[in-house]
Amino acid sequence: MPSGHGNGTSRLFFDDVVADEETNPINWPHSHCYTFTPELGNAELQEMNLSSEQFEKIGIAVVARLLAFNGRVQ
Repeated sequence: MPSGHGNGTSRLFFDDVVADEETNPINWPHSHCYTFTPELGNAELQEMNLSSEQFEKIGIAVVARLLAFNGRVQ
């Protein structure tokens, strides 16, 4: 999920969250935190105009998170 900072940049978050549907549906407590934090330019992110290195880092973060989520890494 992209999150803007108001300074022209965004960060991508890959955290596992679950909505509290009964008491507060807008409360999303974290069950696991894995945040990809380098700031990315909003325009570049929105246009998917990132460098090969940036896409590679995002891909590595996604695959590592999926492997961890499925218990395939220690």
